[in-house]
Amino acid sequence: MNQHQDYYYVKGLLDDDCAIVEEIYKKYRPLIIGIVKRMKGNEADGEGVFQEGLLVVLKLALDENFKLTCPFLGLLKPICRNKWIDELKRRDKLRIGGSPENIEEIPDWDNIIPEKITWEKRSELLWDCINKLSEKNKSIFRLRLRDRKKFNEIDTILNYSCGGARVAFCRCKIKLTKCIFGSRKHALSQKEEQNF
Repeated sequence: MNQHQDYYYVKGLLDDDCAIVEEIYKKYRPLIIGIVKRMKGNEADGEGVFQEGLLVVLKLALDENFKLTCPFLGLLKPICRNKWIDELKRRDKLRIGGSPENIEEIPDWDNIIPEKITWEKRSELLWDCINKLSEKNKSIFRLRLRDRKKFNEIDTILNYSCGGARVAFCRCKIKLTKCIFGSRKHALSQKEEQNF
C-alpha cells in the first residue's frame, strides 16, 4: 500500500524541514487548539497537546513499517484528542483528591525509552542526547523545564521572534527523540552481536 499524499508532512518532521514544520504549525495548530478549547482547555493546553501529538506522530514514523493511509489531520487529530482526554482525567484525579505522588509527571516523550532499561540508564541516555544539542537548545530546555519560564519569556531572553522559542523547543524534542531511538537501535544491535 502506498503512502498517502500527506506523507510529506511526516517526512518533513523526520527530516526536521523548517518550511514543512512551519506549514504544519500554521495549518493544524489552530485546529488542535480549537478542539482543546471546546473540551474545557485553553490556548496553552492546546499548544502543549499539539506539540505532544507531533511527537507521537514522529515516534510512529520512526518505525520503518509506518504507512500513512489517511490525511495527516486524520492521524494527528485523534492522537491529540486522546492526549487531551488523558490530561483531563489526570487533572480530575488531582481535583477529586488523588495524590500528586501517584501521577507520573514525566512528559510522554520521555516514555520512548524502553521500560527494560533501568532508571539510571534511561537518565544517562537522555542526558547524553541533551548534551548533543547546541548551547542555545540546551538553554531552551533549561529555561523551560528547570526554570519553568513561559515561552514568551524565553523568546525575550534568547532573542527569538514571537513564538520562536515554542517552535525551537518542539524541534529540540524531535531531535532528542531521534537521538534516543538511534541510541536504542545501536544498543540493541550491539546486544544482538554479543548474543550471536
